[in-house]
Amino acid sequence: MIATAYIDIDRVRESIWQARGASGTTDQMVAKALRVDLRDYSSSIEAARGLADRLFPNAVLHVGFDALGILPVATLTGAGPAIAETAPTVPLAILRAIWSASEHAATA
Repeated sequence: MIATAYIDIDRVRESIWQARGASGTTDQMVAKALRVDLRDYSSSIEAARGLADRLFPNAVLHVGFDALGILPVATLTGAGPAIAETAPTVPLAILRAIWSASEHAATA
């Protein structure tokens, strides 16, 4: 699922995990790595959810908050092992869960 021949995967991962909000650079890197149209994945819940639906059509995405009610958590189930990721924003939590699931799918 990850197009390793076209982009440095470690840089994409680093960009996603270092982002604290909207990042056009991260959006471009994700679109290129996953071979999808460029959208505002790092700032739009709709775009991030749409990406999850496109890449993992049989998976279920649940978004909530951590135990303290502070950080958004995105959990992706049904696409291999359950993946849960936290982030400063909901779109980034979804993007992190997508990326982690994609990495797992690439090594499975």
